[in-house]
Amino acid sequence: MKQDEIVERLDPDSIHAPEINYEHLHRYFFARNLVKNKTLLDLGCGDGYGAMILARRAKKVTGIDIDKKTIDKASKKYRAANIDFKVIPAQKINTLKKTFDIVTAFELIEHLSQDDQQKCIEQIKSVLKTDGLLLISTPIKEEFMGINNPFHLHEFENREFKDFIQNSFHHCVFFGQRIYCGSVIWNLHSSSESEKQTKINEVLIHKGPHRFQEASDRNKRAMFTIALCSDSEINIPEDSACFDISNELLISRVRQIKSLKMVLSAKDLDMNNAQKSLEAMRIEREKTEVYAKDLELNLEKSKTEFKKVQVYVKSLEEVLKKKDEHLQRLVGPNLKK
Repeated sequence: MKQDEIVERLDPDSIHAPEINYEHLHRYFFARNLVKNKTLLDLGCGDGYGAMILARRAKKVTGIDIDKKTIDKASKKYRAANIDFKVIPAQKINTLKKTFDIVTAFELIEHLSQDDQQKCIEQIKSVLKTDGLLLISTPIKEEFMGINNPFHLHEFENREFKDFIQNSFHHCVFFGQRIYCGSVIWNLHSSSESEKQTKINEVLIHKGPHRFQEASDRNKRAMFTIALCSDSEINIPEDSACFDISNELLISRVRQIKSLKMVLSAKDLDMNNAQKSLEAMRIEREKTEVYAKDLELNLEKSKTEFKKVQVYVKSLEEVLKKKDEHLQRLVGPNLKK
């Protein structure tokens, strides 16, 4: 298998599932709040969209990936003075110097074997400054039961991942991530962006047996875990929400529903045509069965008539035989004279 066939990648410009976009982009926007004037390493940078998001606030961003074609694409697509892209496997980043304030490794660790996962963490620590910070995320295995991702070599259960990270760092803070449907209320009279309040007043609701009702954090179930790890004290960031004001997810769902309805309509038409064909075949079969029964009856009649003819022929033969015998008796004496 080729190298570029063993890695799954996100291209925000071409992805057809907006929710995947939201998951990946939100992690980078979450990290962006921590990287101001920092030197940063983005592991598994893909085509570089995340590195570009971080570079808008970071002092310097180095994006690395295992695939040369991907890095070449990133270098052309996201050119900036403070971004550098390199071809380096995650297991060999110790070739870099211990100069990074922050390392990001989003949806990377599950693509490595268990042995390489531990090596990767060790090498991340080898390039992090003493007070450096690692942001790392992974899907929660329990939330994806029954889904086999061929690109994932080892997925973590929730508790397993936390133990894995805590065994390597003195300080760890864990965040959960999941896409939820929601609504936004904002001040329409703010004269500038600086006047806007960015604090999200989170209200949780869930559908009960008969109606929506207020919920709590206990009702939220993360699909991904994001860990902030360091050997120094961590300034814990606030929770984060990401809203797509283009409503691409809803729009895509409407498109999908319309498309599915068209497919279903076509299938219904095909089914109706098939049912009509089956009905025509059934009627034809019934006609054929009736005709076959008529043939059987005619055959039986013919057999009966044939037997009658056979009996009649036999009786004629008997009559002829008797007449022949009688004739022989009459003719026989005359022949002797």
